[in-house]
Amino acid sequence: MTNRTASLKLLRTANPVLPPRFLPASVMGTPPTVAMSAANTNSLSAGRYWPAVTAQNNVGPNTAVYGPFTYAGAASPVQQTTYAGCLYFSNVSFGGSTNFGAGANGKKFNHAAIAFYYYGSQFNIAMVGNGIQAKFALKIDDQYVSLTPVSVPTSANFYYYNVTFAAPAWHRVEIIVDQNFLFNGIWTGATDSVMPCAVRGPRVLYVGDSFVEGSGALFPGSAIPQRVFENLGWNNYISSGVGGTGLLATFGTSAKYRDRFATDVLPYAPDVVVLQGSTNDPAGGFTPLQMSNECTAIIEALKSALPNVVPIITSQAAVNGPTGTTNLTWLHRAAVKTATLAAGGFFIDLLERPLPPSYSPLTHVLTSAPGVGVSSFTVSGTVPPAIGATYAFGDATRCLVKSVSGSAAPYTVTIENGGLQTSQSAGGVMTQTGDCPWSGTGRVGATAGDGNSDVLVSNDHVHPAQAGHDMIAQIIAEGIQAVLQAA
Repeated sequence: MTNRTASLKLLRTANPVLPPRFLPASVMGTPPTVAMSAANTNSLSAGRYWPAVTAQNNVGPNTAVYGPFTYAGAASPVQQTTYAGCLYFSNVSFGGSTNFGAGANGKKFNHAAIAFYYYGSQFNIAMVGNGIQAKFALKIDDQYVSLTPVSVPTSANFYYYNVTFAAPAWHRVEIIVDQNFLFNGIWTGATDSVMPCAVRGPRVLYVGDSFVEGSGALFPGSAIPQRVFENLGWNNYISSGVGGTGLLATFGTSAKYRDRFATDVLPYAPDVVVLQGSTNDPAGGFTPLQMSNECTAIIEALKSALPNVVPIITSQAAVNGPTGTTNLTWLHRAAVKTATLAAGGFFIDLLERPLPPSYSPLTHVLTSAPGVGVSSFTVSGTVPPAIGATYAFGDATRCLVKSVSGSAAPYTVTIENGGLQTSQSAGGVMTQTGDCPWSGTGRVGATAGDGNSDVLVSNDHVHPAQAGHDMIAQIIAEGIQAVLQAA
């Protein structure tokens, strides 16, 4: 099997070509030494130069192999005009006036990866300061030298980062870069070898909002998409993240997801398209019916243009536990799931983990009528509600049970801080559901001590912190693998 369709079918089997690792981003136990030399000083200037810009690699589609380097994560490398020996990376159509990578206004991308195989004991990464802070992270043999990205000086000079090894050997090298990085190439010893890495996995387009851009992460190269595909062992993807957008939400001149298909998705003929649900949609007040209709339109548009595509839509993520998550968010989740599956797409749930197979969820009847914001109420039942479990009311509102008192019904239930999002009537039923990955009401810099949101949510209480990016990516990577085996 050599064509992409056949390869994708093989990936859908129970024994895929590249089985997912589902390992967190890891740091090398004995990393190579990485140190930046002084500006405009190249410790290997008498060696061999492997240029970023050549007749083979100055422009082209995603992840094609040009000269010694393989590019992933961005639509195309583009030759920079001021520094003709440098590349920046172009990706999605933004429609705004922001100038990223010294490229044309209106173009932006989130991050890219430069990959190659290297044999030797020392090489220098060459780059140019772009006037705007650029960052990069280095991976050797699929492990990070450091999870903290390196900040490149902003002055318009050449800079060289020296990478040394204890002894000459073959290594797989990845340089994960952000939108301001200007790549000039590498210098090696005169007899060292460099060759491009093979492309891994099916071609995937990952569409999203500021979460996908990397807001809250250490830098765009450690955001959800990069972590998703590290977990899967793939690198054949493009990330289209535009802040303020969603399935229906727009921001300024930026377009909603479906309206970006013509520029960001269809030209690259992906095998898989992932659309990550957005907090911008409930914030925009869109109704569940509007969300349902848009999901149907998304799946139909993708299948019409790309008959063999695997379309995946996820729920949005959360910033609080189930009690603090708005009722509209839960209604959106249900509408998106139902419409996506009905249209022939696949759904990955970020808000609710599945209950164990054959498990019978507990149900309880309200004996009081708690209002909005109430955090304690009474219920009947043959057994008390399960402490630590999530329950759903008839209107889709959720709550997390923190404690239960009473030796027999009626039981007094105290729920997660924040209280109910909607009022409930006496006689209403609450039913145990799968757990929400988020709990508590806190965030980084303003911890509440009542759940994992203290570490998963960034200080702005909107975007995930780096730990949140990692967790979301883990769920989505597992979901993609399950989808491919079921598709």
